[in-house]
Amino acid sequence: MPLKLDAEVTLKDWNKVINEAQNGQVNPAALNVFIQEHFEQPGGELEEIEPVDFQHEVKAFETIDDEAYRIWAKDLHKKWPTLCRRVSQKVQSNPQQYSLIPVPNPFIVPGGRFREMYYWDSYFTIKGLLASEMFSTVRGMIENMGHLIEMFGYVPNGNRVYYLNRSQPPLLTWCVDAYFQRTGDLEFVRRSMAWLEKEMEFFTRNRCIHKEDWKSHLFRYHVVAGGPRPESCKFIAYHIL
Repeated sequence: MPLKLDAEVTLKDWNKVINEAQNGQVNPAALNVFIQEHFEQPGGELEEIEPVDFQHEVKAFETIDDEAYRIWAKDLHKKWPTLCRRVSQKVQSNPQQYSLIPVPNPFIVPGGRFREMYYWDSYFTIKGLLASEMFSTVRGMIENMGHLIEMFGYVPNGNRVYYLNRSQPPLLTWCVDAYFQRTGDLEFVRRSMAWLEKEMEFFTRNRCIHKEDWKSHLFRYHVVAGGPRPESCKFIAYHIL
């Protein structure tokens, strides 16, 4: 839920609600008023957009021999325009009021309740986009991940501020390789190398362990945290209200 006011004002007003709580318990009605006065409804951060390279008919699907599989592939292909999003201008102009981290290009969301780009989901999405010959969309999604690496040194779990304490497995090299195998765009690979190297540096520095008797090192995925995942707290608060 985007902020209506600056974070400093919101925090000040929240502390007032806490200080007025009886026996440490915030009144649910007071909490609801605070939410209504300080937060917009969710869902307005992204805009639906049709991919510039979407083709209603892709000849490659006609080579699928199995009729049921061919029909399924075509139906799946038609879903891309319903899942393509771009960050709205109001987020670009006032990013401090949103949990969404802006990225420059349109991208495909997983669907359902998910309103952001996710890291390893994007790899599997890219495999499908390549089958649909949507090379420009794929390149833009890789550039989005490169943009996040330039900002943070790695690709977060998703482009939300509450995902910044963790990443998913680093599949950007696989994304770049899959794109190159279909397009032969070596110049883009050269451009991507800086992102891949910077991400490798992050995981080597922050997610790598090595013991003296080991022949090699081990990468692991862990988060230094003392409480529930931030998005879990978000859903708990939502259901309370």
